[in-house]
Amino acid sequence: MRIIIIIGNYSTKFYHLIWELMQAVATQLSFPLPQAGLEQQLKQANFKLDRLARLDGLTQVANRRRFHEFWWREWRRMQR
Repeated sequence: MRIIIIIGNYSTKFYHLIWELMQAVATQLSFPLPQAGLEQQLKQANFKLDRLARLDGLTQVANRRRFHEFWWREWRRMQR
């Protein structure tokens, strides 16, 4: 996206105000795009962290945390 502003016979102070406004608008317009990418990276990192927290690093077998989660889920299912 490109913004073009034609400046005529304005004072230097006014020119700087317009330049600051253009920079602020450009910052606001470009900010959500990198943020969306960061949000996706955060989701992927959290998924990997969750997986690491539930698997043994050496054997890749479910660890005690995963066992307790599974046990409680099955216990609640059995009580229905």
